[in-house]
Amino acid sequence: MPNGLQAFLATAVAKGVFPGCVLVVGRPSAGGSRLLTAGLRGMSRNREAVKADLVYDLASITKIVATTPLTMISQECGKLSLGSNLASLLTRTFEDFSLPKESPYQSLSLQDLLTHQSGLPPWRPYYLNPALRQPEKLLEAILSEPPLAAPGERTVYSDLNFILLGLLLEKIWSEDLGALFHNLVAAPLGLTKTLFRPDPFRLTLAPTEDGPRLGGPLDYPGVKVMGPVPLGRVHDDNAAFLGGAAGHAGLFGAAGDLWRLVQELARIYDGSCGAPLEKQAETDLFRAESANSAATMTATVGRAEQLGRTEQVGRAGQVDRAEQAGPSPSEPMTRPGWSETIRPLLASQETLKQFLIPRAPKNGGLPRAAGFDVGLGPLAGAVGHLGYTGGCLWWDPVRDRAFVFLTNRVNPTARASKMEAFRRELAERIWTGS
Repeated sequence: MPNGLQAFLATAVAKGVFPGCVLVVGRPSAGGSRLLTAGLRGMSRNREAVKADLVYDLASITKIVATTPLTMISQECGKLSLGSNLASLLTRTFEDFSLPKESPYQSLSLQDLLTHQSGLPPWRPYYLNPALRQPEKLLEAILSEPPLAAPGERTVYSDLNFILLGLLLEKIWSEDLGALFHNLVAAPLGLTKTLFRPDPFRLTLAPTEDGPRLGGPLDYPGVKVMGPVPLGRVHDDNAAFLGGAAGHAGLFGAAGDLWRLVQELARIYDGSCGAPLEKQAETDLFRAESANSAATMTATVGRAEQLGRTEQVGRAGQVDRAEQAGPSPSEPMTRPGWSETIRPLLASQETLKQFLIPRAPKNGGLPRAAGFDVGLGPLAGAVGHLGYTGGCLWWDPVRDRAFVFLTNRVNPTARASKMEAFRRELAERIWTGS
């Protein structure tokens, strides 16, 4: 499989599907993975070979790497639950906001937001209105949108669901989303190259789109014509408008970091949180040959002593301060019923499995899990997410298999894309071993 995958990636680069990419594939619970790279960091700029630790704009993969784990942690800490009524949460959390009694969103639950069954429209150009930088104004704008369906009636994928979630998480924790992600997810897991608002002088970033470009979906009327996206600025204009950190987009990350996140989810799912954590040594995880030499690298998987949350936050914080710009870790929180020395770092097995349940809307449309998309076709049984910039992450918890694919297909332009067919074939090749 590795040589076939390497050739497949190189062919996609040659056909102009994307400038370059990083792929990690393996069994996150059993241990062992392979990391492949192909192509160039950028097509129109930064034309050097892709290295394994290249940091990409994750786009909507932010939803399952940052916002969903933070929601799980919030449930574990008793701050909210999947069944929480959104109107009640907002009233308790935002002093100057109250949802009108006649609002069609009065019955919305957090589950409706996470499964994209809220009825909210897919997207709006909120970046065009400077007043909406105020959280209460943005909440009012989102919840004033005419619904496309009643809550729970239809599945309509919408960034607005996760913008709302991001605002809510910031308020209930009294912390910026970027700092919140760093403190509760990235630092405990040792994710040193995954963060909001990356510093292009401290991390090697993949470029996104050149200008002129449209600030929104290509078929959306009235969007603004924008200039090139500088390195370190999120490609999504609503996320950039909100300061670079939002619930729907804004996260940047390296494939090796995302693989570590999948490993932790797999540990929680199969109940092995009391066992030592399978963790690839960083020197091996970020060592790979490019497609130019048609070589592959089998990452060495080593045993690492499982760390209690206090110790792990401390160690990860030291690495982060040395390698990236970001806030220093906060004090670890105590979660009821968890051992002081052995505990999952994101959520309990019960919470994770609750989030992974596929939930179909009342009209019988496509189901979604809480935060996660549910795979179809060759991806049946898997959960994950796609990103507008080209990446994807898929994990099959029952069969213990997963892959992380990161790229920047929007460079130099997002106007033409062959990513849908490519990602479908990539999944088929990985899952069938061809």
